[in-house]
Amino acid sequence: MPPFWPREPDRKNDTAFRRFGDRVNLAFNIAIYATAASSLWFFKLLMYQDWPWLKNLTLGWLGVIVLQAIYVLAIADYSDADDTKPIFKKDKDKLADESSESPEG
Repeated sequence: MPPFWPREPDRKNDTAFRRFGDRVNLAFNIAIYATAASSLWFFKLLMYQDWPWLKNLTLGWLGVIVLQAIYVLAIADYSDADDTKPIFKKDKDKLADESSESPEG
């Protein structure tokens, strides 16, 4: 279930959206790394292969992800971001119900 952004997403001018996007991108990169690295090591052990490049690939890729994490979590400037969070479908339905029940005026 994909999240909905409560306003028109704009990566250039919406710092909260950019922060959310950067963190989702980091999580996606970690998931791809974990899947690929564990699969490669599994098949290396399963087939008794001698892949000398695998250790360097794994550590190099991990280093790139650590650098990305340092940037996203510590260096990137999100100081003017509000606390806007993505809205998921279940919450979107609740918000729609609440707004229809609230009196206008």
